[in-house]
Amino acid sequence: MRNAYFDQLDSIVDELVDMTQVVQVAVARATQALLTADAEIAERVISDDAAIDAARERVEERSFEGARRLEEDDEEMDQLRRSSFRLMLADSWPHGVEPAVDIALLGRYYERIADHAVSLARRVVYLVTGETVTTVDHL
Repeated sequence: MRNAYFDQLDSIVDELVDMTQVVQVAVARATQALLTADAEIAERVISDDAAIDAARERVEERSFEGARRLEEDDEEMDQLRRSSFRLMLADSWPHGVEPAVDIALLGRYYERIADHAVSLARRVVYLVTGETVTTVDHL
């Protein structure tokens, strides 16, 4: 899972780098068109802007999809932790106190990891959109 996360993050970063390079060329061409009053270059910059918009939308969508999945995974982790507590507190729990404490702590650690992943996902959404969100469901 960790490798998949980093692979996806690297892919988004690569797309952002590519997009910034295209924008850099567009700004240089727009500047040239402005300084030389070249309408043909200006029209090309305007028409090429659609590709930049499409790239931005792809990055946003991928960021949102990843953030939504992480939020769903976080909720699943919360449910697993609650479920493990019900099992450990049941009269039928045969393993004693020490394993119950170990499992409770382990569950808490995994829940915190999931919480941090969601926090990072929300930061990615902020970096991409400039919007601060408390959940990604409404995006």
